[in-house]
Amino acid sequence: MFNLPVPGQTQLMSTRAQRWATLLLVAALALPMSACNKTRAIKVDRPKPTPLLSIQPTVTLNPVLQLKAGGGSRYDTLALEPALVGQQVYAASRRGGVVAYDLKGGRRWAAQPSRELMGGVAANEQVVVVSDGKGNVIALNAANGQTRWRTAIGATVLAPAVINANQVIVQANDGSVRALAVEDGRVVWGASTPVPPVSMRGTASPIVLNNQVIVASAGGRLYAFDLATGVPVWERRVAVSEGRNEIQRLIDIDMSPLVSGAQLYPVSYQGQLVAFDLASQQVRWEAPASSLRRAAASTGNVMVATTTGEILAFDEQTGKPVWQQTALQYRGLSNPIVLNNRVVVGDAQGYLHVLNPLDGRIIGRARASAGVKTLTVLGDWLAYTAADGTTALWRMSGS
Repeated sequence: MFNLPVPGQTQLMSTRAQRWATLLLVAALALPMSACNKTRAIKVDRPKPTPLLSIQPTVTLNPVLQLKAGGGSRYDTLALEPALVGQQVYAASRRGGVVAYDLKGGRRWAAQPSRELMGGVAANEQVVVVSDGKGNVIALNAANGQTRWRTAIGATVLAPAVINANQVIVQANDGSVRALAVEDGRVVWGASTPVPPVSMRGTASPIVLNNQVIVASAGGRLYAFDLATGVPVWERRVAVSEGRNEIQRLIDIDMSPLVSGAQLYPVSYQGQLVAFDLASQQVRWEAPASSLRRAAASTGNVMVATTTGEILAFDEQTGKPVWQQTALQYRGLSNPIVLNNRVVVGDAQGYLHVLNPLDGRIIGRARASAGVKTLTVLGDWLAYTAADGTTALWRMSGS
């Protein structure tokens, strides 16, 4: 399996041997070349991050709690999201650590269930679920961090699981979907979805809606399975690939589609933002947008942070463009989130930016500990996961 960098974004994965020659050619372009006993590296031209302009802030972000679960790497494109259950917040690190803190900053427990964690965190009152690099899904006791069960599923899970009643549902990078029993980790049912020969490194978490499990695929499709049995219910294409080669035809959906009202909003790499009606299972509208980040919605607008660093807002009902923010281009934006009716997005330079959802104006800014990878809303707080492995909770104030 190859993990090859794509300039300015993330990594590629190949799962079929017949594609190796193509991928090796791509990889060769990024490797140093040797001629006449002299080594010369090929310089890849990448746009420089747009410098930040001065703003007049009306909203402030203030740190509340920092969770130390272990180190990270700025070169790792994936991040482990934290989870909040009641008065306890859980975080994990790529190096295998999982921690639980109360909201006053006291550490309740720390565990080391693996040497390398790849997906997480999901939690309820009983268990905290993560996955490791060896294809194991691991459940820890939420009260003390002791391992309750470990189930090998034979594929790597790169996204947080979903815990629903008595099931833990995961989607792996080989396209498989499994429901595991919360009590003991046994496999309740399994299903599969097709995986394209080449895809971006990442998968979306499943979504549970109306007794169905909905998953988004690297092939630009949505699949629905019966929650109790795993029997396929429906399938729809929501992204169209274009291009002359497999790199140009990538249309991965690497983050869970946004659920807003009666609509689902998947967005794909080199593809489209789509408004998908859950009742009819039909596409209502689509708009050009390339992103590997989850969309966000507020005040009737749905917003996407693109791979080039633009933030685009569309009317939820019609799909018409509402505003476009270009002041953060090429800064490596995280997913946007909505907190206190304001939009927040992080960047790879280590800043958090607050935007007005009505017009996209930047109305606040704060400095994180390192490059921001993911943002999550946990209760009344904003949580970010940074490139140095830090997970932190922040509070918003102002108008």
